[in-house]
Amino acid sequence: MKHLIFILIFPVFLFAKIQVTTYFPLETQFVKKIAKQEVEVREITHSFSPNYVEIPSSELKRLSTSKLFFHLGLDIENRYAKVLKQKNNSLEVVDLSLNIDKISSNPYIWTDPFAIKDIAKTIFDSLVQVDKRNMKFYKKNYEDFLNEIDEVFLTILQNLNKSKINSFYALEDYWDYFANRFRLEVIKQDKKMFTTSELKDLSKFCEANDTDKLLYCYSKDEKLANLLATNLKAKAIENNIFSEDWQMNLMNLTNSIIR
Repeated sequence: MKHLIFILIFPVFLFAKIQVTTYFPLETQFVKKIAKQEVEVREITHSFSPNYVEIPSSELKRLSTSKLFFHLGLDIENRYAKVLKQKNNSLEVVDLSLNIDKISSNPYIWTDPFAIKDIAKTIFDSLVQVDKRNMKFYKKNYEDFLNEIDEVFLTILQNLNKSKINSFYALEDYWDYFANRFRLEVIKQDKKMFTTSELKDLSKFCEANDTDKLLYCYSKDEKLANLLATNLKAKAIENNIFSEDWQMNLMNLTNSIIR
C-alpha cells in the first residue's frame, strides 16, 4: 500500500527594506537612530561639501528610486532635491528643518540638541507614513533617541555651568544655535586677511573681552584662525559641525571651549 505524503507549503512574505536617500552621513546617522536595520540609506556624498557636483545618470537613477529623501534644508541639498524630484516625481522630499525656528537665515540647526529632537520627530513621522507596519519599532527607537539627546544636553549644560565661559570667537555662524541654546555669546570675526592696523584694533578689542577661544570649521582656515587667535590672545579650535558623530562633536565642542 502506497503512502501519500502531503507537504504543506506556507507562503513566506519577505518585506524589503525601505529605501531612503540622504545628502551626507550626518543625516544618515539621524535616520538610522530611528529606522535601524529597517531602512537602506543611500548617500549622495560620503563627506559633506557645499559644492554641487552633477550626479552620473546611473547613480541618479538609483538614488531617485528611494521612498524618501531626507535633508537638512541646506542650499546645496535643496538643489539636489529638485534634481531627484525631476527624476522621480513620487519621491517624498523631507526637509528636516521646516518645523524649527531659524536664527535669521542660519541653516546649521543641529548644533542645538533641542533642534535634533525636532529632526528626530520629523524622521519618525515620515517613516511611519511609508511603513506603518513598523510603527511600534520606530516609536521605541525614537523615544530612545530622545532620551539620548536629553543626556547629551544635560551633560553639556552641567559642564558649562561648572566653567566660567560665557563667550567665544567664531569665524563663521556655524555655532549660533549651540550658543543660543546654552546662553553663550558668539563674537564673530570676519573670514578675511587683515591689515596691520586692523590686527592692532583686534588686539585692543580682545583686552576688553574675557574670551580666549576661537572656533573655525575647515582645516583650510587654520592659518587664518591661528593668525587671528594670536592677536586675540585666544586659542584656535577646529570644530567640524558636519561630522557624522553629532554627539561626540557637541561634547568635544563643549570641552574645547571650557578648557
